[in-house]
Amino acid sequence: MKNIYPIKFKGLVLEGKKKLNIREIIFDGPLKKNQVLVKLSYSGICGKQVEEYNFKMGKDKYIPHLLGHEGSGIVLDVAKNVKHLKKNDHVVLHWMQNRNGKDADTAIYKYKDKQKSINSGRITTFSEYSVVSSNRVTKISKDEDFKIAALMGCCLTTGIGTVLNQSKVKKKEKILVVGAGGVGLSIIVGLKIINNQNITVADIKNSNLKKARKFARVKTFNTLNKKIKKKEYDHIFITTGEKKAIKFAISASLPPSNIYFLGVPSPKTFIRFNALDIHRKKNFFGSTGGEIEPHRDIQKYLNYYKKNKKLFNKIILSVSKLSQAPKIINKMAEGKINHGRNLIKY
Repeated sequence: MKNIYPIKFKGLVLEGKKKLNIREIIFDGPLKKNQVLVKLSYSGICGKQVEEYNFKMGKDKYIPHLLGHEGSGIVLDVAKNVKHLKKNDHVVLHWMQNRNGKDADTAIYKYKDKQKSINSGRITTFSEYSVVSSNRVTKISKDEDFKIAALMGCCLTTGIGTVLNQSKVKKKEKILVVGAGGVGLSIIVGLKIINNQNITVADIKNSNLKKARKFARVKTFNTLNKKIKKKEYDHIFITTGEKKAIKFAISASLPPSNIYFLGVPSPKTFIRFNALDIHRKKNFFGSTGGEIEPHRDIQKYLNYYKKNKKLFNKIILSVSKLSQAPKIINKMAEGKINHGRNLIKY
């Protein structure tokens, strides 16, 4: 496959705080050990990329670099040692590691004039083509919808996985979902898979709550309401890293309860809680990507999609071209259009 190189394509490059530009990119090839070349079909825009755009975690030492960690596409080439994938396979690109394959050295990309390198991670999806570690790629059936498949790289698998794999919610248990963005709606998808009907959704924005009510039959309330009384919830899912949301979620429930942190807070975020509540079995759990195993769960969740396409499709808020993506990301950074998942189509 050496004859396909070099490959020239367009991608979004983060070049500074809130500086995201579409650039002509070159990958000279060939692939190194454990690398896979994928032609992207769709990429989801996760809140994590908005945090990178905003430098939420601090100064970014890898500038300039590519972004994105959930996508779908078709394999164009694989390194000689990669055995679980082949050319023309339809795949999901995900940030969680697969038991198949291994981490690879990150790809070296160049700007069009080849005077400067562009950094990347072991997975990036904000470009027409991507060189990805073989353990961040999972083969799927060729009849799958690439739009929904892209969201199996992070959004849907995180929500569904936290419900099915980690919390193991029962049908009649009482649930509170804090945050009605893409991951919050994915939690609801997971709850609907097990036919749980006792769902309450909390958010600071009425537009997000309106979307949650249209999305499924749930109760909602705005966390700015100061008259909210503590209630009993068996499970609470915090889908945002915002300090106010975390404090609210912890204070809104009576023990016993299980509280799951899906959102990623800033390293400077600290919270207080009543130690007696922990004694009374208010339990705290981190959740890493829904604790999924991609080789097992991605195709399984796509099979759930085939049984309830209408619900799954409601999670998609917009589908945009690459040229429109910088404006979408900037709006998300301003707290707009986050009541679902925005997609980039290639």
